[in-house]
Amino acid sequence: MPVRGIINYYHQKILVIRVWQNFLAVMELAGWVFIALIHQVRARQGSYYRFLSVFQIPMPEGDVPAPVSVRTPDQLPFVVNRFKLAGHLTYGSIRLQLRRSLNPAAEDGAPMARYGVRFENDPSLTPLDLQELGVLAEELGYETVWAPEGGGRDSLTALAAIALRTERVRLGTGILPIYARTATNTAMGAAGMAAVSGGRFILGLGVGHRPTVEGRDGVPFRQPIARLMETISIVRGLLSGETVSAEGRHFNIASASLGGAAPKERVPIYIAALGPQMLELAGEMADGVLMNWTAESFIREAVEHVKHGAEKAGRDPSEIDIAGYVRVAAGGDEDAVRESLRGQVARYASNTFYRNFFVETGFCEEMVEAANALAAGDLARASEAITQEMQDQLAVVGTPEECRAALERRRAAGLQLPVVAPFAIGDNKESHRQTITAMAPGG
Repeated sequence: MPVRGIINYYHQKILVIRVWQNFLAVMELAGWVFIALIHQVRARQGSYYRFLSVFQIPMPEGDVPAPVSVRTPDQLPFVVNRFKLAGHLTYGSIRLQLRRSLNPAAEDGAPMARYGVRFENDPSLTPLDLQELGVLAEELGYETVWAPEGGGRDSLTALAAIALRTERVRLGTGILPIYARTATNTAMGAAGMAAVSGGRFILGLGVGHRPTVEGRDGVPFRQPIARLMETISIVRGLLSGETVSAEGRHFNIASASLGGAAPKERVPIYIAALGPQMLELAGEMADGVLMNWTAESFIREAVEHVKHGAEKAGRDPSEIDIAGYVRVAAGGDEDAVRESLRGQVARYASNTFYRNFFVETGFCEEMVEAANALAAGDLARASEAITQEMQDQLAVVGTPEECRAALERRRAAGLQLPVVAPFAIGDNKESHRQTITAMAPGG
């Protein structure tokens, strides 16, 4: 090749490199200008939605950003280097960054109503579906995500999947049944989740129910309160890094420990409770209580039981968190929702624990009629016994505004952490997505 041709070739190559470098420099500058504008709008208007209107950025139906991976503002101001900038200046990434940078509760510590969300363990929701919903819940400002166990699905796997794609939302088992695991295995699972989540794990424990424990797990359902107390004592010791020896009614343990796997952060323990005894035990031993079918009429009484348990143990009742699942159906076909809700309550009424709980909440006549129908094998008649008054106490059905008002009434009654449990009609994942979005803490 002639010398002049070689020189021209390298001149062109150098020119291309310089053009590319200049392009990256301009894009980087644009990124810094963009984030500066974000903070200016936030300071003056304080709203992610007003910002979108200022720049006329369209919102897709449902207002759900595509899941992407970005850094939070307290870690890095929008970009680290020029090569990451192009990825951050995509539509989905910009909207996700806006949710984080303009969320007053996340960045400035401004007060935001506490809400949790519970995902079903229905097989139609895959671990990846739950992961996607968990990312959405975090971006919408939910404080906690809870995963129950049952139906062939364990809760730790679902929560681990969510932990890998989230950074702030706390992750709780709602609940781990204590008869299905030894106390040592429970502590090992909790330590693993604490590590995977970076200290965001909450260990929810409960006794379960006799038909499930004896039928599915093949374990005698004996002395549930004593077993739960022993489990909590052993698990707390192991998670604290202690070497535990215990001789009790249910566990005889000699020098058990987690070794170097004990978490550095304290793992909060919540107790699943329905009746007075479990509620008082939560006040005595737990960091929080997690109720189910949280009836508005029963909350004040439940809080008093927790308070009584705390005072017996010499604890400050205000240190115990009061959380509870609240079934929510925001929007949609109300008739279809109520028909499905009646059936679900009737099925729960076939369980002695829940039937007694429904009586405790003031629905004795409904339970007598439902019990007679169930004894005859007539679920349809049992469903008809579930009145609308009972439905409105046990669940929240209506427009998003009506549902939010109902949750706030429960909060005023003493439910510190309402946990939204989407009541799915039709496509399960879509129902979860719509309910989570409609009931987002930011309103």
